[in-house]
Amino acid sequence: MAQEKTDIVDSFLSPCRKYYFIINSHGCAPDRIMNKKNILLKCLLASLCCIWAFLPWGDSYAAPNKDTDLRGRAEDLYEKRDDPQNAQKAIESYRKIVSENPQDEKAACRLAQLLVWDGALSSDEKAIACYKEAASLSEKVLKQNPKSTGGLYWLGVSYGLWASTAGPIKSISLVGEVKSVMERLAELDPSYEGGGAYRVLGRLYNKLPFFLGGDDAKAEELLRKAVSMGPRYWLNHLYLADLLQKCGREKEARQLVTQVRDTKAAEPGLEPETRLWKDLAGKYLRGEADPDDSLADTSCTATKPGDGQ
Repeated sequence: MAQEKTDIVDSFLSPCRKYYFIINSHGCAPDRIMNKKNILLKCLLASLCCIWAFLPWGDSYAAPNKDTDLRGRAEDLYEKRDDPQNAQKAIESYRKIVSENPQDEKAACRLAQLLVWDGALSSDEKAIACYKEAASLSEKVLKQNPKSTGGLYWLGVSYGLWASTAGPIKSISLVGEVKSVMERLAELDPSYEGGGAYRVLGRLYNKLPFFLGGDDAKAEELLRKAVSMGPRYWLNHLYLADLLQKCGREKEARQLVTQVRDTKAAEPGLEPETRLWKDLAGKYLRGEADPDDSLADTSCTATKPGDGQ
């Protein structure tokens, strides 16, 4: 290593030695000598800067960017989130990033996404805590940037999942919030997250009782829009299949679920979710799902503990 640094230093000094030789070996007019001296001084200055970077004590001034390192580790853990331990470590890493950089919209949305994932894997009590934290993060993002598509999407998703887990009174109060948030997202970017706004709204109209605004025809219209915008976002197909099954259109439902199971393509970045959605589709087609269970409720982002995963 020492020899390598010496060779590098010599390579930067050699031009200076060359100019010095030229100046001293040839007769030059004073003004030309001054020009060559200026060149020599510039070469020496550049060489000194290069030497400094390669000297041992220069290493302390080139410390790695800790924030970049933490983000890299956090994102690597996020990509391996189908392992619960990795998911938890990713959550803790992103919590630290957000605590140190409260204005970091991208990190806050990533943390909200991970909390939704963790909530779907957890018991109701922990799930509610996850959804609350995800909603709080998304609300803060929207205070900074009211047009944040990530903030709107994860706020609507966390509200919707919170409503599905909470008691009836709280659920009713959250329904209006979900509709409002997702309608805003549909106006800003209907294609976000594979037709995310239409997917969540369609699911909402499917699951609400008619006296609270439930509407199967409206739900189908919205979910078909989601499928067209996110043809590889397989949750769209599962939600639509669930609606069709509810309406007695079993053949159409099975065709959609078969497509989910058999098509290899996945939405980029959603490989862990896709594996779970395909597994759920296989269980349904094998008749292993309880007919009274909602096909898609267990596939918001993951299967629950005890589902054989």
